[in-house]
Amino acid sequence: MQHDTLKNVPIILLANKQDLKEAASETEISELLNLVTIKDREWVIFKCSAYSGAGLNEGMDWLVNKLAK
Repeated sequence: MQHDTLKNVPIILLANKQDLKEAASETEISELLNLVTIKDREWVIFKCSAYSGAGLNEGMDWLVNKLAK
């Protein structure tokens, strides 16, 4: 993230395994990864499940929209 070519590049996190009851919440993930300290770019967490497909389309839509800008 500190390389010049990545300056202002948004970050997408796909939090898999959200179909499990013990899955970490978005808040827990952002705290564990210390995401709140990232101020120079947009970041987002999408809760998803590769098993059911939940959240994957939303995450990919977000990514495509960001790349199109």
